[in-house]
Amino acid sequence: MKNQKNEKAKLTANYLNGIAIAVALAGAFTPTLSGIRDNPGPINWTTAGIVAVCMVVSLLFHLMARRTLNALLD
Repeated sequence: MKNQKNEKAKLTANYLNGIAIAVALAGAFTPTLSGIRDNPGPINWTTAGIVAVCMVVSLLFHLMARRTLNALLD
């Protein structure tokens, strides 16, 4: 039973970390790279705000994944 709970915790953590990566790529890196390529002029503050929010959300998902791993049993 202990191994089963550990595996469930690992799968949940992996899933949450995958979401964190997806949010970071879709919401932060893609607009940043697109903005650099298409509009090298002044900063678009709306896009910068969205990028910042997505990075924070990504970090929160990653921290949730780490917290899930704390549930592992010895």
